[in-house]
Amino acid sequence: MVEILLAKTNIGKNDLVIDIGAGEGIISLQLAKIANKVIAVEKDIELGLKLKDKLKNYNNIKVVQADFLSWSLPKEDYKIFANIPFNMTADIVRKITQGKNSPSHAYLFMQNKAAFRFLGEPKETQVSILLKNRFEGRTVTYIDKKEFTPIPKISIVLVELTKRSIPLINDDEEKLFRDFVIIVIMLGSQQ
Repeated sequence: MVEILLAKTNIGKNDLVIDIGAGEGIISLQLAKIANKVIAVEKDIELGLKLKDKLKNYNNIKVVQADFLSWSLPKEDYKIFANIPFNMTADIVRKITQGKNSPSHAYLFMQNKAAFRFLGEPKETQVSILLKNRFEGRTVTYIDKKEFTPIPKISIVLVELTKRSIPLINDDEEKLFRDFVIIVIMLGSQQ
């Protein structure tokens, strides 16, 4: 399944790609076949040690035992392809879209309801409007629940977030735009 999903991305042989919550390394191993360098970030100490041992012979995979939310993002250009922990979706998206060095592309497995909130489907949300200033987003594909063990009760999608080369709102006006969006959303919810 991972190979098929990777074929739907623009990840290539020159890319540095981060796998967040690498777990047993299933995604990292597939990424290593097509990317220049893979950073597998795993918070769990035991899983991290097993992952380091399992991937020790791969020259283009670096295993980092760390909490992604407190880990420093790379300074060079990078992409993300990850099956992120669903309970951390908002925090992870916030970190990668509001950080100093955001990825050029992020491909994230998400619960469909979270994806709709970030993408503004079927209707815009405060989060989706604010995100659109710096990123374009789309649903790449729906993923069959049977591809996961255990089988989840929720629907899962692969989302692509693509960093805009130039934000829609310049840095000087971004705070004003953010305040405006928050006020409009608040007023709309009171009606």
